[in-house]
Formats: sequence, structure tokens, C-alpha cells
Amino acid sequence: MAQEPRETVVVERGNGTGILIALVLVVLLAIAAYFVINQSRNDSIRTDAIAGAAKDVGDTAKKAGEAIDPKK
Repeated sequence: MAQEPRETVVVERGNGTGILIALVLVVLLAIAAYFVINQSRNDSIRTDAIAGAAKDVGDTAKKAGEAIDPKK
């Protein structure tokens, strides 16, 4: 009886690095989204502040004009 050649089967199982990489990507995406939303909010606040300052300057100029020429 002839011996049949032996075969070795190696089964490699994942050690969870794929899940870890996916988790890191999700966290990075959440951080990036936070900064984008925060930047948008800061732009809106800055725009409102500039508009308010411009209105105050306009009101002051109007008062100065009325003080110079009270007929208007």
C-alpha cells in the first residue's frame, strides 16, 4: 500500500485589524464633520457681528449728519 502525500492546510483568521481600521476612520470622519460644522457656525457669527457693527456705524453717521445740519 503506497502512502498518499500529506497536505497541510493553513487557515488564517483575521485578528480584528479591519474592524479597528474602520473604527478609526469613523472617528476621524466624525472629528472632520465637527470642525466643518463649527467653522460654518463661526462664519455665521462673524457675519452677524460685522452686519451689526456696520449698522451702528451707519446710525452714528446719521446722528453726526443731523447734528451738523439739523434741518434734515
